[in-house]
Amino acid sequence: MRSHQTISCAFAPERFHSHEIVMLSEGTCPLFFPTVFIREDARVVAVYDCSRYAPLGSFRIEKTEDALFLLEKVLLLLHRSMEYLIMPERILLSPETVFYAEDTGSVRIAFVPVPDPGCSLQQNILRFLGALAADLCDIDQHCLNQLAQKIRLDSMNLRDMLTLTGLIRRRIDSKSNDFL
Repeated sequence: MRSHQTISCAFAPERFHSHEIVMLSEGTCPLFFPTVFIREDARVVAVYDCSRYAPLGSFRIEKTEDALFLLEKVLLLLHRSMEYLIMPERILLSPETVFYAEDTGSVRIAFVPVPDPGCSLQQNILRFLGALAADLCDIDQHCLNQLAQKIRLDSMNLRDMLTLTGLIRRRIDSKSNDFL
């Protein structure tokens, strides 16, 4: 288990909306890490309390089943983020901003606003999906490529992406259980 750990990032103040700062500062949103915002000169430093979690970039994800598990968790977090007035398309998804706790299997996000406001939610998710697929080395890795292609071609919304990810996960899981 990881001990108390924080990370910090500096941003231009206009990158965050005021309601995002309030929500993240209160620490009541279980989707994102509690965040302290410090104003320094012409920038804002966000300090995230990432205790017990490690960034996905510190793991080697080799099984499609694991990648789909993580993707589904992230899509659920994005869907729930709207309950806290944080729009999914504003959340940067990367191996450095998505964290995993091995002991509990939970996923949390260090909220970093997407650097390019023109980046769509689909583009952001497709980039994240590509990062998840980078180290895959099992017979089901083609499933992530098919998922990415479907997201790209069908202009899927978040709920549809979540549904399709769950269906693919169950298909792979049932296939692996056929051998038992």
